[in-house]
Parts: sequence; C-alpha cells; structure tokens
Amino acid sequence: MGNQSTLEELIIRVDINTNSVSWMPLLPLFKCLKSVEILPDFIHRECAIVLTGCSALEKLTLGGMRATFADDMMRLLSVLPNLKCLRLGAGSLPDSELVALTTFPSLEQLYLECDVPNYIEKMLLRHIPKVIIE
Repeated sequence: MGNQSTLEELIIRVDINTNSVSWMPLLPLFKCLKSVEILPDFIHRECAIVLTGCSALEKLTLGGMRATFADDMMRLLSVLPNLKCLRLGAGSLPDSELVALTTFPSLEQLYLECDVPNYIEKMLLRHIPKVIIE
C-alpha cells in the first residue's frame, strides 16, 4: 500500500461502533484517500486519532442518523489540513464540540444533523462559507 495505493474513496458501514473494525488503524496507509464515510451508531475517539493520519482527506462523513460521538472528536479532527467538507450525523453535540469546528483550517462546507444554538451558528458562518443544519 503506502505510496502505491490509489484508493481515494472509502465507505465503512458498521452496525454498532468503530471499535468493532479491527483494520481501522490501517486507513492512514492509503495515502491518496480523499473521501471517507464512517457510518456507525457510536464513533470512538480512536477513530478520530486514526483519521488524523489521513492527511489527503478532503471529504469526511461521520455517523449515521443520530449517532453518538466520543468527547473531544472535533478538536482531534481539526488537524486535518485538507479537509474541505465535513458531514456529521450526530444526534447532538456539546457546544464545545460545535465551537471547535471553527478551528478547521480548510473547511468550506459543514453539514450538521443536530440542533445548534443561534450564537454558535453565527460563529460557524463567520469561519465556514457553507453551513447546512438539517
């Protein structure tokens, strides 16, 4: 794999949580990976740690409908240098996680499926050109 890998898109559907995917730590070996969808009901912190190694990532979808996220996920993911589009299928996110979304360096599109307080929505719109709250 490594530099020889040409895989650019990956969709992972697991029934329960990301810890049940034993090969998840191998994702950073796919150096050309630009789009990832991970759609479990619960997303562990380790998932974000693994994804931080995917530096070419431009589009990321996390969580199926009403998914639950481990604490501090957004701060961990904010180091992705090329991430342009983020879709979060969270049932809810703490205000601190929502505010952390303003620190993503290249984010151009954000899709949220949770309630967002008005003051945080305004903050997001100041930092991200396209914010859709579904």
